[in-house]
Amino acid sequence: MEQVKYFTEDDLQYGKSGSTKQGTVECSFYDLQCMFGKPTFEGKGDNITTEFIVNYSAEGELAEDGYPDEEDMGQFRLYDWYYSRHFGNDSEIITWNIGGNSYEDENYFRIAHKLFEETDIRYGFDFDEPCISTDKFIKLNNLKEAA
Repeated sequence: MEQVKYFTEDDLQYGKSGSTKQGTVECSFYDLQCMFGKPTFEGKGDNITTEFIVNYSAEGELAEDGYPDEEDMGQFRLYDWYYSRHFGNDSEIITWNIGGNSYEDENYFRIAHKLFEETDIRYGFDFDEPCISTDKFIKLNNLKEAA
């Protein structure tokens, strides 16, 4: 893929249901909030306290007709299972589950995480705004495969 954009769900009712755990990541709440903005859910729920629901849309190179040669769309969820988040320390590194409907969903989270960790994308945005979930395409250029 040449470029990808991420955008979050503002309301749980619009999130896809039926996702399953695709993997895990060690990360802080603070980093996820910097990447994707405010969580979709925060409080005491069924075995979780925090959940981010993130949609993605990716496009390949433009073909001769001016349209992308391939497109991917999907959604992933990041959630703390069994209340692992400590609300008194947003910088604490904890295990987050990555939920989705396919391997691709996890892979697109890993691309976002790699953009955040290995590029300077986090420094070009206001602290009040997410740096990844902007609803604008991010050129991947020569970013190596995330997985």
